Amino acid sequence: GANQYWFSQKFAALSGCGPTTASEILAYLTRKYLSAGQALYPNDINHLERKTFVRFMQDVREYVKPGMMGLTDIDYYTNQTIRFAMSRGVLLDARQVDTELDTADAMEAVTEVIDEGLPLALLILTNPNPDIREYTWHWMTIIGYDRLKETVTVATHGRTHALNFRNVWVNGGGYKTGIVHFWPKGA
Repeated sequence: GANQYWFSQKFAALSGCGPTTASEILAYLTRKYLSAGQALYPNDINHLERKTFVRFMQDVREYVKPGMMGLTDIDYYTNQTIRFAMSRGVLLDARQVDTELDTADAMEAVTEVIDEGLPLALLILTNPNPDIREYTWHWMTIIGYDRLKETVTVATHGRTHALNFRNVWVNGGGYKTGIVHFWPKGA
């Protein structure tokens, strides 16, 4: 995956996890679903290069734009990602995982989407678990799972990591985790 620290401006690099995650997902949707005339990603999707992908990340960041405290609102993230796609002539649908679901049901929702061949955007805003500390206040792309180990595989900072989903999925009592996925309308 991409790395938010590829942004050349310091603030963009520090706050760039949301736009980076959206860029990864939009590029994936281009590769999986769209013809060349409908491309969300304007370059050769089969030959990704860092230089052109960074330009794409900057374009996405014009819509999926963090504020001074980062990008902490999943509804804003969802709406702005859809707005970016609309600016490229592509209509997207989105669905968030209901934050009221218990861990098992939320994991089931994630695995169904992955099994359909779609990545998901994950925001861990606040979380009490020390194993998740380095992933808080952060957007990542969920790209896989291991049902037996109860982990999700996330892409962030150009690497993949397996996170215990029981540690990830904490909502309520001041803690907040959000997950959303996108797909082209009609796909």
